[in-house]
Amino acid sequence: MILVNPNLELKVEKCITDKNGRYILLDLIVDEYHIILVSIYAPNDVNQQLTFFKDPQNLLAEFAQGNIVVA
Repeated sequence: MILVNPNLELKVEKCITDKNGRYILLDLIVDEYHIILVSIYAPNDVNQQLTFFKDPQNLLAEFAQGNIVVA
């Protein structure tokens, strides 16, 4: 879940989530600025993390030219 101030002029261009609810990516136009917000809830196990981070990494490559905020 990503919470956004309701007073912002906001347009969601794209919303992408994984099937396990581990990340959400919002491609946004906020007050005329193009921003990519990504919220990640990674597994605690190191071995699972190695596998898990390949998917968001590949996904973010599509938005590499944008302003990306990852949390």
